[in-house]
Amino acid sequence: MKIIKIDRSTIEKNPNAGSTRTYLQGNSHATFEIKSEEIPQWLSEDPFYPTEWSLESDSNGMNSMKGEISGMITEEMIEKFKTTKGLHVNIQNVPIVIDHMPEPDYFYEYEETTLKCKHCKSKVDVNDIETDWEEDYSIKVCPVCRRIDSFPKYRYEKIEDALKWHFSFQQWS
Repeated sequence: MKIIKIDRSTIEKNPNAGSTRTYLQGNSHATFEIKSEEIPQWLSEDPFYPTEWSLESDSNGMNSMKGEISGMITEEMIEKFKTTKGLHVNIQNVPIVIDHMPEPDYFYEYEETTLKCKHCKSKVDVNDIETDWEEDYSIKVCPVCRRIDSFPKYRYEKIEDALKWHFSFQQWS
């Protein structure tokens, strides 16, 4: 039986080993509020959606507007925000939480390995061999000649076995 070996140089400790939760950047929710003598016209154009406004000056001569910002906030918009007096923008990031099986203790890759098809004699990278399933039994299919189970039996090395070698080698070097 052919063993597809783990490339020892790729073994790295996973800093998130055992973690069962991943946080991803989700949608942002942005709102704006302005109190100013004059409210710029661009605050009432897409992607700005006013929800409350008062164009009658208060006792201090200020107009006000509140609203939401839909879509992506660009650098050009941020520059406008900085130079617009009385404008306050609030951006809240809403993370996406994914619960999953515990992350592995190590990251690693397998060595590039080719196997020879017994039927067409083609050398095929083990990653290119197709797998089909018939009930609980896996069938390996040659991507060249489409023959079934025409490769020598093989299995992938387990990380536990590679670590024994990896750590004993480091101890002696």
